[in-house]
Amino acid sequence: MNPVLKVLLIEDNKRDIVLFKKALQETKLDKEISLIILTNGKDAVDYISGKDKFSDRDKFSIPDLIVLDLTLPLVHGFDVLKTIKSNKETETIPVTIFSVSNLKEDIEQSLKLGADRYEIKPLSFKGFTEKIKEIIDSFKNLKINREKNNEWE
Repeated sequence: MNPVLKVLLIEDNKRDIVLFKKALQETKLDKEISLIILTNGKDAVDYISGKDKFSDRDKFSIPDLIVLDLTLPLVHGFDVLKTIKSNKETETIPVTIFSVSNLKEDIEQSLKLGADRYEIKPLSFKGFTEKIKEIIDSFKNLKINREKNNEWE
């Protein structure tokens, strides 16, 4: 089966990237997902904007879902989120903030800037895996509902 879902993970922590990949494998979601990984905010902004080394949209296509950490090098996650939501090509892509921050201000600011959900990274691998599965399943349900709604229009 070919991957049907393109997920852009914007995360600078190598451990969390490994955990994310292992969580996909553990839940068997790795078979249905094409994972794109960017490790800093500047690359994320360039990818979303289709600029510089990411200008070839055939090679660097628009993702179906974005999982975004807030504390990124070069460009902060809030600024990446602003770019996503201000770009006509990407403004409707669901974005989940996946951060260690449990600060009320970070959660409120993320949602105000257009994030669809905010999830705090669990400390255990089991919790991490469950959270990744929940994020992906939630997106798949959203996608199914959007497709059903489009059938009625």
